[in-house]
Amino acid sequence: MRGAKIILAAGILATAMDPRAQDGPYKRSVPAVPIVAPLPPSPPETARMAKPPTVTVELAVDARGRVTDVKTTDIHPKSKLDAVFKEAAVTALKAWRFAPAVEGDAFAPTTVKMQVQFTRPSGAAPDAFSPSLFSFYEEADPYAAAVDRWLARMASEERLQALREIVSAGEAAVDPARRQAFDSPSFSVICEASEPDTAKKIAANLEAVTHTLESSLLPGLTLQPADERLATFVYASQPAFLSLAGSASVPVIGPGFYGGVGILAFHRDVGTSEELLAILLHEATHAFVHRRLTRPGVNLPLWLSEGLAEYVGNSDIEKGKIVLGSHKPFRIYHRPGETFRQKSIATVGANEVKAALRDGRALTVERLLSAPPTKFRDADHAMYYAESWLLVHYLRHGKPEWADREFPSFLLYAAEGFALDDAIARVYGLSGPELEAGFKDYVAAF
Repeated sequence: MRGAKIILAAGILATAMDPRAQDGPYKRSVPAVPIVAPLPPSPPETARMAKPPTVTVELAVDARGRVTDVKTTDIHPKSKLDAVFKEAAVTALKAWRFAPAVEGDAFAPTTVKMQVQFTRPSGAAPDAFSPSLFSFYEEADPYAAAVDRWLARMASEERLQALREIVSAGEAAVDPARRQAFDSPSFSVICEASEPDTAKKIAANLEAVTHTLESSLLPGLTLQPADERLATFVYASQPAFLSLAGSASVPVIGPGFYGGVGILAFHRDVGTSEELLAILLHEATHAFVHRRLTRPGVNLPLWLSEGLAEYVGNSDIEKGKIVLGSHKPFRIYHRPGETFRQKSIATVGANEVKAALRDGRALTVERLLSAPPTKFRDADHAMYYAESWLLVHYLRHGKPEWADREFPSFLLYAAEGFALDDAIARVYGLSGPELEAGFKDYVAAF
């Protein structure tokens, strides 16, 4: 799948050169840009072919960037297996996703004409990579330079060595008498626990977050593949956790962190089991966004990154499933030897923001959107986290249709590194003052 990864990177990194990523209001026609575009694999029955063909296609792309129709207009070199390759191309390309075309002030359906190269049949020796694997035949290939930049930023041996050293440090901090380990499809969990199957239960929770985000936030989108399990450490107490955070050079202000080098960690020395689960959901969301959603080189603005993680972490759990955006006023909490009922974490946070709005202490949306990272670590960080969560909640639930239409489009643009004030204006049709007023009304009624 070497070719497939490079073609994906070529497509999504080209967006960095797209004028939509830099300009203000869009006043010209802009073509659709591939966001998720893996090369189609050669069908098994073609495995003896020395070199797979290139197929010329026309894709119908709707105003949300989804491929609604695929036509194959040419294939080269031709062979007796042309029909097989064309069928495989149609199947693969229907799963592609684009940043939609822009016409004037709105997203618009369009037709994209391109050539795609099948990956080499299994067992055949790969050719040297050429940026021409992905090129529009109506104009000079705009992706070559983007591919070169992506290759320069590929995970290096130094990064992999750093990850190995951090994992080794994480293992060294684990109490061997209480060590448990479990590998799920996406996570490799090592934890300290006396209760049986704790590592397995933690892995199941992490997989549940991934499944919920895949199916609910961006339904139908083919996400970036995660090539390896995410190393996850869960310690019984804070000292070992802080030792790992130091090894990973990750600043922490709570009992959990996700480090982009490829590590997820928590400690269980928190007030209640429900608080620990909320932290797990929060940090697992960060991992999902970094590994599966954003293109290489893109980090979400901190208000959106933390707001989305808080949005997931504050959601209710019903019958073992995350109900995104749902929050009960009160919850039952558990800690060793004690069960009690009190206001939910979500209710407490929302009440603090409401009080701040009433007495004029609340952040404006403009101030929140432009907040530097230090604001999420200083003395006022609780307000920044709470308002970020509520703004994400508003952008997904402010109107009944936003969860299925506007929010997925907005999140796609955020994942590509687009300017979010422009994205909000284009996707939601809200000016700055309209966004401010709508958000305040939403919070007041929350």
